[in-house]
Amino acid sequence: MNSLVLFINRIMRYYKKNKFMFVLFVVGGIINAIIFCYLYGNLLPMVQNRHSTEQYYRTYEVVFDEPLDFSTAAGLLKQTTLFTDVSLAFAVTEKTDGTDTSNKQFEFAVCLNDKLPVVKRTGSVDIPTGNEIVISGRLTNDIGDNIELCGRSFVIKGIHTDGPYYISKEMYEKMFGQQVNKIFAISADNYSSGRDKPAEFLSESFPEGDVKAPTLIRLTDRNNSVAFLISICIAYFITSIAYSYLLLYIMESCADENVVSMIVGASKLAVGVMSFWEGVMMAFISSVIGIIIHIALTPVLFSKINMSSVLKYSFADYSFILLLIFVMSSVVVLFTIIRLTKETPATARRMIS
Repeated sequence: MNSLVLFINRIMRYYKKNKFMFVLFVVGGIINAIIFCYLYGNLLPMVQNRHSTEQYYRTYEVVFDEPLDFSTAAGLLKQTTLFTDVSLAFAVTEKTDGTDTSNKQFEFAVCLNDKLPVVKRTGSVDIPTGNEIVISGRLTNDIGDNIELCGRSFVIKGIHTDGPYYISKEMYEKMFGQQVNKIFAISADNYSSGRDKPAEFLSESFPEGDVKAPTLIRLTDRNNSVAFLISICIAYFITSIAYSYLLLYIMESCADENVVSMIVGASKLAVGVMSFWEGVMMAFISSVIGIIIHIALTPVLFSKINMSSVLKYSFADYSFILLLIFVMSSVVVLFTIIRLTKETPATARRMIS
């Protein structure tokens, strides 16, 4: 209790000695913390896309070494409501110029839910019929063009960004009969954390298949997030150094207390440690206020200017931000205190003699 009272008294002394600089320092810490919170959520893919409803965060694939019966696969998938869109596909390899080195793999798929599970598309969005096809955007063909694939002629009905070529059920049966060697299943929700129910269902339903969950995309997000986080921390550190001169100025204005402490026997280390914790706590309290302001303004302000409309901060996010700020503030304040406590007790006595 005595330590707390002493701390509050010294902080109030800093405020009374130079109100303008003290307020400037506190406001600088608050603004820096708010900016850190904003950048943390908007630049880190792991946070930004945590609740994303984009398809590539919800797409699961099951690959079979040996073809599976179409009706069997369709029947198993109809037993669950985990997936909004499901496609059964068959991958074939075609030699483009008669050499083994230039083989191309084509994946032809049929939609079970009468809906094309593609991210972006142009042209008609209806399910292909007859010899119609919806092709991948990797090709240069346009809608309405005729295209020949695997010995069959198709009319391009639409174009999507990536993935298989969608054809009619009739054409699929003509080309591959009842064979399926790949499944594309799009879950209703983004299972970026916790139990991955779609992956569990697919593994149990198709034990002979290799289930590929969208974990690779999430892993890439985590790796990219580390690089972005380091950049944000560097920027925060640089700006903290800039306004730490305000802290140095504030503390120097009360240097007479440190001089007196040294004269009555306090070591330079003891004075330095006391000043260090005062500086860290002032920076920490400013950061806490900044985070509280960010939380309070998120519904009315930041939710409207965030890069992602589904961006949500968790308690763990704010705790992690506060920990990072505390560590970086401690380093910055340490440099400030080292500069502030250069005087030895002997020098301190000469200063007031």
